Amino acid sequence: MLPKWLNQTRLARRFYRPPLSPKFLDRPQSNADWFDLAPAPFVGYPLAGAGPVDVYALSVPAGLNAIIRQLAIVNTGGNQVDGTGQVVWRILVNHAGLRGYNNIQSQIGQMDLPVATYIPLIEGDYLEVTVEVPAGQQDMPAGSFTACRLVGWYYPSSFHEENHYDAA
Repeated sequence: MLPKWLNQTRLARRFYRPPLSPKFLDRPQSNADWFDLAPAPFVGYPLAGAGPVDVYALSVPAGLNAIIRQLAIVNTGGNQVDGTGQVVWRILVNHAGLRGYNNIQSQIGQMDLPVATYIPLIEGDYLEVTVEVPAGQQDMPAGSFTACRLVGWYYPSSFHEENHYDAA
């Protein structure tokens, strides 16, 4: 449990995001630490109404910020779930739904071809991709799994873009 003053400080910093130009998004600094993350093995679906299960969780290390630039969330198995409401995926940052990603009812991209996105994270952030089968829906058939893929990079939290690029 964090002391109250530290938690308040972290909450205040939560709303600050480093200003980044489109140039930085396509060309990170040379010492960026790239990551390409996916669960191994893939995660089985929970029973209907049992609540969410983590597909993948990522904690940003101290002293670093992160940017997720590609994302895939997929279903494997015999049951097509897109748009039916049978399965709901969510991306949570610090246990709160991320705008636009807090009620996903269709797959996003493919594991070998993730889609472009922009999810900035600061040091100490905790990102989760969860899946649930809502109450009242059929259970997913045996042999059905889900997975996600996160591609991006870490960079030092002390980084300031104006110190990295030439003015030209």
